[in-house]
Amino acid sequence: MVDHAGNEIPLVFDGTTEHAELKRSFAVFDSSVAGKHLSDSGPLGFKPAGFDVFPEMARVYGLLAQKLAAAIDVRPKQNRFVNAFIGNVTAASAAVAALGPKTDLVALRKLAEYGKDEDARLEEIQRLTLELQSTSPEESIRR
Repeated sequence: MVDHAGNEIPLVFDGTTEHAELKRSFAVFDSSVAGKHLSDSGPLGFKPAGFDVFPEMARVYGLLAQKLAAAIDVRPKQNRFVNAFIGNVTAASAAVAALGPKTDLVALRKLAEYGKDEDARLEEIQRLTLELQSTSPEESIRR
């Protein structure tokens, strides 16, 4: 048999092994089998060549899922995001420290909302910045 790339593939017929490559390629029956198909009642089946792609795709996705799960299992599970926060523990830094696969994303997104508290903190930072800029360095050194 020759594959799609032109490579010759030897197939051994031992009477027990099924070759999927041959099932896709062609079907063989003689006059006695044709008569059986025409005289016996049974379900009509039609499977165009190439429609085995869906079961094969499902099989490959299953293998990918297994490999991904195995890769996840060997990775370190330590959460290093907490190192990005300096100073007081806030609700956001506590949520990031506890971040994991079972984290409630809705609650986490609420912590990311910009609101009145953030506006007040930004105004305070701007006020302190202007205060520091308006003070001369000599005066600060004297104090």
